[in-house]
Parts: sequence; C-alpha cells; structure tokens
Amino acid sequence: MKILLTFIGNHDPFVGKEKEKGPILSILEKRKFDKLYLLFNNDKYWNALFEMEKYCNRNFPQMKVEFREAKSLNPIDYNLVYPAMYQTVKRILKENQNAHYTISLTSGTPTMHACWMFLVQGKVINAKLIQISKETGISEVTFRLDDFPAIQQADEIKVELTKLSRENEQLKKSINLENSLKNGFYIPDEGINIDKEIIPAYYKGALNKTNGNAAKAAKLLGLKPHTFRKRLKALNLNLKKFGVK
Repeated sequence: MKILLTFIGNHDPFVGKEKEKGPILSILEKRKFDKLYLLFNNDKYWNALFEMEKYCNRNFPQMKVEFREAKSLNPIDYNLVYPAMYQTVKRILKENQNAHYTISLTSGTPTMHACWMFLVQGKVINAKLIQISKETGISEVTFRLDDFPAIQQADEIKVELTKLSRENEQLKKSINLENSLKNGFYIPDEGINIDKEIIPAYYKGALNKTNGNAAKAAKLLGLKPHTFRKRLKALNLNLKKFGVK
C-alpha cells in the first residue's frame, strides 16, 4: 500500500480566486497513492479538509482519504510540534503495517517541514521525503549521512510527557492559572463560544485519550455510548476521520 502523509496548508486544496490546484492536489495528479493522510493542527482547516476529501473522492476514487489531528498550541514551536507529530505518526504506523510511505514537505509551516525530517532521520518512520514547485515539479529530498547525521529517538512515553509539560508551561504563560483555579475556568476578555469551542474540545480530548475508542470516551464523559455518538454527529465530528472504534 502506498500512503502519502502531509499537513494541509493555506494553499490547499486550491490557491486564489482562480482555484489553481495547491501543492497536495498537484502531487496527487502526478503520483498515485492508495491512501492520503491529511494532518491538521487547527480547527480552521476543517472546510479545506472536507473540500479536499470531496475533490479526491470525485477525481481519485481508488484512494482513501483520512484526517488526523496533530495539534499544538504554537505551530512554529519545535518543542510542541514535534511531540504532536510523533504521536500522530506512531498511530498511523500502527494502523498501516508494511505500507510504503511518502511525506510531502511543501504544505505546512517550516517547523513542520523540519520535524518531518527529524522523524525520518530518527527512524520513527521509513518514508520518502518529497517537495513540489512550479519550477521543478516533484523532487525527492535526500541527505547523505555526513550531511545530516542520524538522530537518536526518545521513547514514546518520554515524548508524550515532554509534550504535556511544555504545553502546560505555554498555558501558564497565556493565562493567570492561579486566579482561574480559584474563581473558575478562565474566560478571555472577548468571551468564548461554549457550543463551538469548549464542548467539542472535551469530546476530542476524550477520543484522543482513548485512542479513538468511542465506548471508553463516552465513559470518561459520563455518557452512554449511543448518546456520545449522537452528540458527536450533532457536532459534525466525523468518527471515521478520527479512527474511532
């Protein structure tokens, strides 16, 4: 099985008013894959994700499209981006044993591009790295050992703990944590939409904590499984795209 991994970027699926094909679609027109994993780090990309899926289903019906969340509080902070990507990649590898992977470095932030290289060079994933441009088309990104030495990979538990620790520090800097704990949840000056921001976050958090096990996620939230799934549907959270069991 041939699999393409890529973040969805601001130029996907199309660029400009003329709807010129973005990097991901340009790659798919030149190379065939059995499955496409679209990673995202912010909920603002949902429209682009669904538009990409719709286009792919129509034009590349043989290819399966999956969405995977790799969120971090700051998309340009290596300390947060790498652990988030590491966990997502490990789950994808578990789902697709003996697959052949290709990773696009074109979409996403420069920090994400670098982290893809760290993951490959650190032997977390065996994959080809590619990039695409109008001038040169698709080209493979390669490194000789003396140019880019091997990276020793930390174990999975350490990576997860590091991520949680660093995100906690980020939160402490962004809000007055002590005051929030004393007086209730922190509410920003501009207010917050509970239905669109808080409630979906709890559902996503429960799914992430249980690795997509809907029954266990429902239990964490004190809900019956059928009620949990019904509310997920009402929130437009696609179970299949999160690998929900």
